[in-house]
Amino acid sequence: MPYVSVGDSRLHVIESGSGEALFLLHGNAGSGAVWQNVIPGLARHFRVFAHDRAGFGQSDETKSEDLGPQDYADELRDLMAATGISRAHICGISFGGMVAQCFALKYPEQVSRLVLVGTTADRTGRSVPQSLAELDRDGWPVVADRLVKSWFRPQSDPKDVSEAYAIALQSSQRMRALTLTALGRFDIRDRIHRIAAPTLVVVGQQDQTCPLSMSETVHREIAGSRLIQIPDCAHLVPVEQPGAFIEAVLPFLGSSEQGPGDQTP
Repeated sequence: MPYVSVGDSRLHVIESGSGEALFLLHGNAGSGAVWQNVIPGLARHFRVFAHDRAGFGQSDETKSEDLGPQDYADELRDLMAATGISRAHICGISFGGMVAQCFALKYPEQVSRLVLVGTTADRTGRSVPQSLAELDRDGWPVVADRLVKSWFRPQSDPKDVSEAYAIALQSSQRMRALTLTALGRFDIRDRIHRIAAPTLVVVGQQDQTCPLSMSETVHREIAGSRLIQIPDCAHLVPVEQPGAFIEAVLPFLGSSEQGPGDQTP
């Protein structure tokens, strides 16, 4: 299933494993490839889908200019319908985590369990005009280089950084501008308390993109959620610490019970 038609785009989809469905949602300037280090471990237990959102990775660029997390939540609904999946575990990182939150609010009956990685319920604290001016002045390759480096620690593997940069360049300057503008309006803090799905919040302790305080807010607002902090890790937990990520996520997705609490492995 390399491609699935959804709306005006063909979405590139990685599918692996069998069992309950698990959809992995990538961040902005990313693709489904961000999950490549954890898909084998997850696919031993679940039917895993990791798709490139329209306009990213190997998926077609959409003609739409409505490209906020709420819009991509609708895209996920349509992708699930196209693949014959009515209910699934949903796991999203960064922008993908925002999509996951919106999906859980709009389509709660389709969510079994929710995993939110290095994400937030509010992205309005940035200067969008300043960021757009920087993008116009410097161009996407230069901006992408700065952006990607901010996702990692100084001690991170240079290979991981270069791969993330190559993935970022698969998306266009137009997509960066549109999603950045949409993020400048994104704030669902007054609604996330309505999320009813069992929820796990995961964050790298050295995440500078969506710092720990943002994950703590999400954790506090979603009743019964659990928070796990990953040491020696910045923004891209499944890239930097795939083993720790799997150890955190598998028990949560496979368990029949969950309770509130914080944990640092």
